[in-house]
Amino acid sequence: MLFRTICTLLLMLSLFQVVTAQEPEGPSLVFGEVSIAELEKPESLIEKSASAEILGDYGNINERGKYTRFIRTKIYNSKGYNYADITITKYNNAKISSIKGFTHNLIDGIIEKTPLDDGQIVEEKVFDDIKQIKITFPKVKPGSVLDLEIIRKFKQGYTIKEWVFQQDIPVVWSDLTIINLESRSMQYHSQGSEPFAVFEETDLSKKKGNDSIKKVQYRWARANLLPIKNEPFVSSINNYIARLDFQLKGGATYKRFIALLLLSDYFKGSVNTSSFLDPILPKFKPTVSALERAKQIFYFIRDNMKWNGYYGKLPKPLKDAWEKKEGDVPTINYLLTAALVYSGLQTNPIVLSSRENGIPHPLIAFNHKMNYLISSVYIDGEWILLDASDKSNPFGVLPLRCLNDRGWRLTLPVPDSVTVDLAPKNSIETSVRADLIVDKSGAIGGKISRTYTSYSSYEKRDILTSLGEEKVLESENRMDIEWKLKNLIVINKNDNAAPLVIDYEVTNSEHRDKDLIYLKAVISSPFKKSPFEAEERTMDINFPYRTLNRYVSSIAIPDNYVVDEIPTSKVLETPDKDLFFQFTAYVKDNTINIISTFRINGLNYPVEEYPEVKSFFETVVNKQNEQIVLRRVK
Repeated sequence: MLFRTICTLLLMLSLFQVVTAQEPEGPSLVFGEVSIAELEKPESLIEKSASAEILGDYGNINERGKYTRFIRTKIYNSKGYNYADITITKYNNAKISSIKGFTHNLIDGIIEKTPLDDGQIVEEKVFDDIKQIKITFPKVKPGSVLDLEIIRKFKQGYTIKEWVFQQDIPVVWSDLTIINLESRSMQYHSQGSEPFAVFEETDLSKKKGNDSIKKVQYRWARANLLPIKNEPFVSSINNYIARLDFQLKGGATYKRFIALLLLSDYFKGSVNTSSFLDPILPKFKPTVSALERAKQIFYFIRDNMKWNGYYGKLPKPLKDAWEKKEGDVPTINYLLTAALVYSGLQTNPIVLSSRENGIPHPLIAFNHKMNYLISSVYIDGEWILLDASDKSNPFGVLPLRCLNDRGWRLTLPVPDSVTVDLAPKNSIETSVRADLIVDKSGAIGGKISRTYTSYSSYEKRDILTSLGEEKVLESENRMDIEWKLKNLIVINKNDNAAPLVIDYEVTNSEHRDKDLIYLKAVISSPFKKSPFEAEERTMDINFPYRTLNRYVSSIAIPDNYVVDEIPTSKVLETPDKDLFFQFTAYVKDNTINIISTFRINGLNYPVEEYPEVKSFFETVVNKQNEQIVLRRVK
């Protein structure tokens, strides 16, 4: 399971001990003061090809809740200019008391220092209590060094939710210091294989008269971090990036977290005070089944509400959202939950971490890791998972962004086990049928039909909707130079609950009047090349859902050609049967028949199994690309 890939080091801050590393101080950087050596630095020593680099990233929270962050960034070339544009998201009117910055350039041996002005710091309202501050550094060019300082004030008893050491560019030094956190009410989780350059807990307690003022300083630092780089079939790099996650107020277990969540003002009483739904919900016939009732309500909410693009776990007032016909994910899905309850169905919301947000900790309910809310309904002995925020997904199918191992069901009283498996139970099928005819001249023509189900169809539908069928056909012809495609026909284009079928005619005239014809055994495959080409891998493999890919083709050949060569049949499977491949090729009645089946049953493969998975995919791709050879008979 993917949970075992997470470093589960839990550090309870109740034991005051001092741990000192080899380089406790780190580089001595001062905001607004740069050296000529920094400005003349030609490239990163960590990764020479880097377009930009973090020279220092310092966070400091003092005993009064003042949080100061200072980031120094070096720009090496024009590809790094985007690191001079920074966006900060503000929630719930968080107080940012100061933003300062400078662009430093070396001009004829003299350091030029250009400050940020008010016009380069712009605050915009995004949605309700969410704002964005956009910062654009001036006079940026290759060699520039950018300093940014942000000061904000936290409320008593609150701290940052996370500190991320690693970025998508090299980081020379990343350093966080926190003072005067209550040891009995804080936990943190450390993630990442990189060792700490500094890890200190220092007792700074003082006596003031007869009273003792408890003050503790905690410091963590990491040095010379390579940029985090994504790899094929990874659920989220947030599962691997070097970081710290913090939890105050006791570091709740999931059982306690769920209980507190449901008793909060966001949830308490919302469903039971949803009488405004009565006149607007669909009216049901007395004979309608529970399943049909649930489907009608789901599509009614989904089709009448507009998603504003934001995630979350705390719904806004439901009646207000309905009147606006717009809301974020938790509001739309809790409105769906309320409607299902109001119609007499058994239902519960489910809280989870979105796929890109990373797998949540298995034991500690870090509040910021739970960033998404879906609904579920119990019918005929089965819980059906629902998300009405995405119009691309039909009843009972979650968006891909939700497929992140497991969620937690919100129900009172809270049972000991409330986890919910989010992976689809059935395999997602893609099938291809190719019927081809070789004429006496050697030219080839025929028809291909592709059928996509569930997730395999959603991306195709989006492309068809955005580009149109003519542009899609042009794109297919550009990607496949061997075959000319025409007369595209799309079936069930607008019905997300039905399989998407794409039919088209194909021709290949490059073998006309040639004595030898070479054809790939499989001319339409989801894997034209293996997605696992790297010799080594650092992240576990995660497939979001189980897949079944079928390919069946028949190639009719004329009397003046014979089959000179045909691939051999092959069956391959892993010992646990999580990966299965069967390839069959045979000739009957002047027709070549190819049947290829590739099934992925397992979802998670630890990095130790990468060589086996890599070899398996290479075998599949190589076998499907083997040649059929036809020879003209004189």
